[in-house]
Amino acid sequence: MILDYHHLPICAIMLLFFGAFFITTFGTRGGVRKIVSMIASALSLACLIALIKPVMIDGEIISYWLGNRSIAGGYAIGIAIEVDALSLFFGLLVGIAAFAACLYSLDYITHDAHQVQYYTLLLMTSGGVLGMVLTGDIFNMYIMVEILTIGAVGLTAYRSKSEGALEAAFKYLVVGSIGSAFILTAIVMLYAEAHTLNLAQLSVLLPGMLGSGRMKIAFALLLAGFSTKAFIVPFHPLAADAHGAAPASVSLLISGVLTKSGLYAIIRLCYFLFQVMDKGTMQFLLVFLGCVSMLVCVTMALAQHDFKRLLAFHSISQIGYVLTAVGLATALGLSAGLYHAMNHTIFKGLLFLAAGAVMHQTGTGDLDRLGGLAKKMPHTTVMFLIGAFSISGLPPFNGFASKWMIYQAIYQKAVESGNFLFVFALIAALVTSVLTLASFVKVSQSVFFGQLSVEFENT
Repeated sequence: MILDYHHLPICAIMLLFFGAFFITTFGTRGGVRKIVSMIASALSLACLIALIKPVMIDGEIISYWLGNRSIAGGYAIGIAIEVDALSLFFGLLVGIAAFAACLYSLDYITHDAHQVQYYTLLLMTSGGVLGMVLTGDIFNMYIMVEILTIGAVGLTAYRSKSEGALEAAFKYLVVGSIGSAFILTAIVMLYAEAHTLNLAQLSVLLPGMLGSGRMKIAFALLLAGFSTKAFIVPFHPLAADAHGAAPASVSLLISGVLTKSGLYAIIRLCYFLFQVMDKGTMQFLLVFLGCVSMLVCVTMALAQHDFKRLLAFHSISQIGYVLTAVGLATALGLSAGLYHAMNHTIFKGLLFLAAGAVMHQTGTGDLDRLGGLAKKMPHTTVMFLIGAFSISGLPPFNGFASKWMIYQAIYQKAVESGNFLFVFALIAALVTSVLTLASFVKVSQSVFFGQLSVEFENT
């Protein structure tokens, strides 16, 4: 019997959760936990790929109710999975990043202790993010946010003996809890007003309730809560601490997946749930936050001497590009933002994995101690340069294509609206690209070129 594709979304989520359960139960042997993690992540990704035709090509929206429930008496009560083109797009990013993280971990954490806990948390976090982007219920979205937050905290603290690991995990826990509290409070307010938690029903009811002060507060709380998950300014230092302390495979997951979950929620919130993107103030707010995130984080990256902290600030800087494009509220802007989000997952994952290879080989991420590693690690050097050229927006790499679309979208918005403030957004995006290139010239020289340090001659 061929599996009905309507069951594939819940299968993709539960494969990751069941994988985490089996690793905890039977994963004391290294071969078992590695095999289970690879099978779970690969099958989950396969389920998502199988949904491309019905959802993205045929335009179907897949609805799946756990327990075979359905809408009764006008109320949607129960846990629903809703998969449209937007949620599947982000789901595919989650699936690809989770599979890449598991594959990279096979060799990367071979010498670490507590590998059962590592693989369990890795799959649990991935399942939480995937469940968040595929859910059709806002309370279930909150549950998944809690799962991914706790999983990410545990992964950040995984190498607890490393300097700053426990501090970074504690900061992540505090800020993540505050964000989750904002989201839960807003959900309570929404339910009190609309008497439903189903996203489809809320999207019909909430636009007509925006005159209510309570709904404006609920919207603000949701926006702030999900911003903590995307690490946009002023929550950007959290990302730097987490990336600096976590293993490279976890940094891939945080940068490529967790930040995207926050972005997905913001898009869903502004475009579909409250439908406020036709308002100039909302467009200005998102573009402003995006531009500030771009400029602040790229300048902070220039001042870093730790390899992964530098990449972390660049990660949020690139998220600023996505938020700016999404905030334009144009078809070209939204397409450019989503395209750059996809490219960011690819090139930033490549950069973090290259950094992990360097740190695995040398035992340090201090840029002042590294140098000349191109002689010892030529393949890693090539991979890093590809990622560096991409994030800097140099042609013909993928980062150039999506950034060029963002420049076009901002310019088009400036011309159509006649608002000169969008010109500053375009300037901010261009300046950020120049500073990004300057930063990666510095990193390339510090790590891969120049004089090989004596302590690494026998590495």
